Amino acid sequence: MARIAGAGRMKVGIPYDQPGFALKSMDGTYSGFDVELAKIIAGAIGLTADNIGWVDSPSTVREQLIENGTVDLAVATRPTGQPLMVKSDDTVVKGLADLKANPGQRVCSVIGSTATRRIKPYLADPTQLVSFDVDDKCADALRANQVQVVVAEQIILLGPGR
Repeated sequence: MARIAGAGRMKVGIPYDQPGFALKSMDGTYSGFDVELAKIIAGAIGLTADNIGWVDSPSTVREQLIENGTVDLAVATRPTGQPLMVKSDDTVVKGLADLKANPGQRVCSVIGSTATRRIKPYLADPTQLVSFDVDDKCADALRANQVQVVVAEQIILLGPGR
C-alpha cells in the first residue's frame, strides 16, 4: 500500500457488468458496492477517487491481473452460491436433478466462472452448457429462449432487470 500511495495512483480491477456491485455505465462512470469499497481503500492510503484507474477484471482473469501487475488491487464479488434462474412459467427445471433428466434444456454460464465449474457434473451432456464472457449475455439468451436456465452467483441473478 505504501508503494501505491507513493505512486499517487491505484489501478483497481473490477468486473464492469455487475449491477449493484461494479458497473461501468454508458457515460463511462462506475458505480456499485465494489467501486465504493475501492474508493474507501484509496482514501485510507491518502488517494482520492480521481486517483483510481479502473480496469475490467472478469472472474476468468482476476488473479492473473494481480499477479502480472496490471492491477494493484481487485475488488469483486466472490462466490455466494449458484442457484438456477429460469423463466417464471418454466415447469421443466425446478432443481439440479432436472438438468440430467432433461438433456434438451440448455444452461448458460460465464466462461471460467465458479458456476460453470460447479454445474458440469449435473448436466446430462456437455453440449447442454452454453457459455458467454459476461452474465448479461446469459440473461439475454434466456429472454430470447436460446437457453432455458442460467446459473451464476446468487447476487448476480438478483441484479436489476432479472
